[in-house]
Amino acid sequence: RGCSACAYDRQRLPTSFVRGQSCRSAQKATKMSHLGPGINAPPGVDQAVHEKALKDLKARLSAKGLEVPKGMVIADDYDGTLRRFLVARKYDLDVVEEMLTSAIKWRNNEFKDKWIQTGDPAKLKDLRSIIPVNPLYAYSKEGLPIMIQRIGKGNLNLATKFADEDHVMLQIQRMEFATEVIFREATDLHGGLIDKEISFLDLDGIGLSSLKVKKIFGVINAVCACNYPERSRRIYLVNAPWIFSKIWGIISMMVDPRTVAKISILS
Repeated sequence: RGCSACAYDRQRLPTSFVRGQSCRSAQKATKMSHLGPGINAPPGVDQAVHEKALKDLKARLSAKGLEVPKGMVIADDYDGTLRRFLVARKYDLDVVEEMLTSAIKWRNNEFKDKWIQTGDPAKLKDLRSIIPVNPLYAYSKEGLPIMIQRIGKGNLNLATKFADEDHVMLQIQRMEFATEVIFREATDLHGGLIDKEISFLDLDGIGLSSLKVKKIFGVINAVCACNYPERSRRIYLVNAPWIFSKIWGIISMMVDPRTVAKISILS
């Protein structure tokens, strides 16, 4: 998980956001208030309304003969997965049903046939070098995993070398790793369902060449927003240069408005 890189990153992040701990030997995260199991209503939603929505959504899926695939579920909490889809579509059951049905069919068909593949190691290495990522840097005081993307340190010149499908494949692999490993470990450490993360995007070093990835962000967002909704708690942008305001104006239009609302620019 890149502990040597973390030594660099720890010096660049506000210490108030993290509990210092080794990537490989994390201590048990402090138990604090969190959404917890999927049966718990999210902030702003009445508990009775939430439970009825869960029940009705399950009934609709059953009527269609559909089940949520185990691979979509974080830490075996099926209600937690349904909750994320409910929140993503503001508890409009008709829209939620349509979104979830599409995600289930995508996973049962296209996902298996097209996206889950190991890929050529050399190709994957180049893809990962475009935007370097620490999949787990530390845990927040609530127990949420913290991830770091060092956009300005990547080889953005490689971005246009690969097809859109290559970038989507890599992002899906990262999302699946988070589902199977990072969120599971965070849940075990915290003692309650953890299905969201905090991301730091280190923008130190970005320039106009970053515009090369604007299309990539749009393509990735189109797939991930529909199939991996509501997995971010907060996104912090740090070390932003003056040119960032021009780049952000373009990229923000390609990102889901709910995601944009979670973004804070710290510098």
